[in-house]
Amino acid sequence: MFDTLDDRHALITQLNKVIPGVNFKDVKQLSSNRNVVYLTETDQGHLVFKFAPADRCASLHHEYQAVSELYMQGANVPRPVQLDGDLDLKVRLHGSIHSGRGYAFVAGTTLLPSEATFYELGRSIGQLHNAWKTEEKPAWMPEATVAAFIHQPLEAISEVFNDRDQLRLAESLASSVASVLEAYQDRALVGFTHGDAHHFNVIQTDDGKMIWMDMEDSSWQWRVYDLATAIWGTFGRGGTAPVWDRLIAGYTSVRLLSDEEATLIRFLIFARHLWWLGLHAANWNRWPQRYTSEQFFESGIGLLKAIGKDVCGLNN
Repeated sequence: MFDTLDDRHALITQLNKVIPGVNFKDVKQLSSNRNVVYLTETDQGHLVFKFAPADRCASLHHEYQAVSELYMQGANVPRPVQLDGDLDLKVRLHGSIHSGRGYAFVAGTTLLPSEATFYELGRSIGQLHNAWKTEEKPAWMPEATVAAFIHQPLEAISEVFNDRDQLRLAESLASSVASVLEAYQDRALVGFTHGDAHHFNVIQTDDGKMIWMDMEDSSWQWRVYDLATAIWGTFGRGGTAPVWDRLIAGYTSVRLLSDEEATLIRFLIFARHLWWLGLHAANWNRWPQRYTSEQFFESGIGLLKAIGKDVCGLNN
């Protein structure tokens, strides 16, 4: 539910107190699913602020660190709103303390899957990977694991979906994918990833730049997970083999893709879809849903089976 006028005025007052040198004039709530997101009007242009309850804000903090590092390296990411020293941005929303971070608003359009746009999307993913200069994982950055992609999502799904036969089938496929992922642990395959690099999370500006948004899932893992996510994000939205081929061609135009990485992509598409189902399962009573639990997971596991068979070449 969107805030009342009094709530918006209260937030403006708080922002003007905690961020000196910026005159906040108006706020508009954009979403309240994973985080509470506001577009703000200031005397320095529009800024976007993302807030989460203080006990669930770790992803917002590491997102800010990742974006700040990439911004300094000249990557195509929004300008982070600078805070004084280590000051944590805290406001009261909906009766509780929330922590947040802010970024310059990026005007532009979201992408539609096509061969032309996905070639440029692939290039942009490669450029983002190239912009990250640190070869070792920073201490603050999460590391994605097979457990996070496979075992934890399955456990969360089993708590809200009661079809044991479908769950056993999903577990069997997931076990095969886990074995492949565990075999690909070479240090050369891992590094910084956006973590949620589907086409809805990139804005194309009027001058043609692609600016990456929503990096709270950024982590240290197989780099080609970003390519797998971009492909997964087109399922049912215009994704075709030629579009996916152009995505890969765009990526390889700026960054080498090894044979091992090319093999991994198909299994990471499966892992991405399973992770996404697990994310919804873990937040089932917290997020607004458009489907009943049975419909959502029947459909989701049906797609998981199709990915296992048609993409990964696994037998049910």
